Amino acid sequence: MNKFIADSDALKRRIRYLKRPVYLLLALWLFLIYYKPELINNSTILGLISGVAVFMFFDALLRHYQHALDLHGTEQLIFSQSGFEFIQKSTGYSFVKKNEDIVSVDYRRFLGAPRIRVNFKNNELYDFKWFLHSELLYKELQKRQGDSAHRSASVR
Repeated sequence: MNKFIADSDALKRRIRYLKRPVYLLLALWLFLIYYKPELINNSTILGLISGVAVFMFFDALLRHYQHALDLHGTEQLIFSQSGFEFIQKSTGYSFVKKNEDIVSVDYRRFLGAPRIRVNFKNNELYDFKWFLHSELLYKELQKRQGDSAHRSASVR
């Protein structure tokens, strides 16, 4: 593959599937507060506080995924023989790196979010998040890191 794009469909799917339980939970909570307050230890105030806290948690999660979609949804990496170009259309940010600039590559998944951390020369660091086919992207970057290390060792 010469071009990798962001997995905006996965982010949209997470947002869509998270909205349904949030609204269902909110409706259930309002029903319980109004019709069965004794289920919340006869304390409407405690019920209100707990419901607001749960709703705020889910709202923060929804905002996190929406922000990730807005920021990372238009990213792409375009590879060539000598390096690659990163383009983030949402902010207009882009950079070009050579294969020799790659020092190390690390791949992690936290809560299902793929992240590839690349260390470059001059202590530069960038995280590539939410890319489609992240495992292939990781292998491609690792291969280019190995190729550049092999070339620099053979020059010495």
